[in-house]
Amino acid sequence: NICSVYVRPTRYTNKYMDNNDYFTVSFFKGNNRKELAYLGRVSGRDENKIEKSGLNVIELGESVAFKEASYILVCKKIYKDNIDKNNFIDHSIDNEYPLHDYHDVYIGEIIAVYEN
Repeated sequence: NICSVYVRPTRYTNKYMDNNDYFTVSFFKGNNRKELAYLGRVSGRDENKIEKSGLNVIELGESVAFKEASYILVCKKIYKDNIDKNNFIDHSIDNEYPLHDYHDVYIGEIIAVYEN
């Protein structure tokens, strides 16, 4: 059982992905759209966006997740690579990367699943 996530190297989140052996993926039912939009719009480099979002962080093993999530996957990182533009089958996708900051790909073994 695995999960893959994709993070641009320019995102602040990338440093956490690189520096930790575990990561979580939180799924929401739609009642937190405003908070999630805020998290996507603001960088953690500039402010404590988690605190300002109003969401609550919980510790799960060696990682953290959001208490408000409906489902949470806890994953042990087992592989990392980065997207190579030469492997695009549809070469127009490269237009989505004007900064050439191709996503890093992280694959994790799902070691726990939580349901809220």
